Amino acid sequence: MTLQESSNWFQNGEMRQEILRVLVGYPYKPYRGLGLGTDEMLAHAFLTSLAGSRLVVARGQGRIRGLAFYQDLPWESRLFRVRMGKISAIVADSPDLASHLVGTVVGNCRSEGVRHLSAETEFPDLPTAHALERAGFRLDETRLILYRTEKLSPEAEIGELQDYRPSYRQDLLEIARRSFPTSRYSTDPHLDQRAARTLYSKWLADGLDGRADFVKVVTDGDKPLGFLLCRKFVEEMPESQLVVGVQDLMAVAPEHQGQGLGQRFARAAWQWLSANSTVHVARIPSDRFVPLAVAVSVGYRFHSGKVGFRLWLGD
Repeated sequence: MTLQESSNWFQNGEMRQEILRVLVGYPYKPYRGLGLGTDEMLAHAFLTSLAGSRLVVARGQGRIRGLAFYQDLPWESRLFRVRMGKISAIVADSPDLASHLVGTVVGNCRSEGVRHLSAETEFPDLPTAHALERAGFRLDETRLILYRTEKLSPEAEIGELQDYRPSYRQDLLEIARRSFPTSRYSTDPHLDQRAARTLYSKWLADGLDGRADFVKVVTDGDKPLGFLLCRKFVEEMPESQLVVGVQDLMAVAPEHQGQGLGQRFARAAWQWLSANSTVHVARIPSDRFVPLAVAVSVGYRFHSGKVGFRLWLGD
């Protein structure tokens, strides 16, 4: 068995095609089972989404037997003021090889100065989960991936929503701070917990500054009561594009919850996503029961689940 490492593998057409053939048979490709494309098309989209990752290729018996994709996390690194990275995918034909690939990535990241490394596996992918645990990773969180392809009529009744105004900004940031007092990093003793508590308000601020494609607010007079952010992105397929819509962040001030505002936001998101994307995706932590209930009530269905892990590489 030999290992080959590359940071510019995507520019190598021959290598890219070889990797693509492996990913066609990978059972955990995003958007699988939704009728959005063949295995070849979904593998192409998955491969393209990994284009900025570094890669370790395991070769043996004249073929690729394993792949490990990993990358830096610049947004999180700025927030926590420590270099952070992520294992994007492990593809291996045996549990032992999965462990070998994880160990290689951990060693590379440690030598490159990465201090915090995260990873995700699909619920059924026990070989990769066990490989991460053997390397010292600890369970971080679980998320449910929900999807919806049904459209909502542009004429459907939503209820009154307002466009975002800069004068709403501080109130909205305060709603985010109070609505999301914890994040996936809140139990990590190695990270600044003051930064962990600001994660969602920072995410909201970036959305208001242009990352989000759709922003709506509910107000009482001039006082904001909640907000909705949505965005879309394109997955490249051979000779076509898959437009994916995401309900990026939504919150209602705690004292105004239970008044139907979340349902109003959810339907507004559905209407916008229907007009601007092919499939709508929501990634919701499995312990956030109210957002899960709201998503199900407006037509989202279960697609898959993710288990998150973390590893501290610092001193």
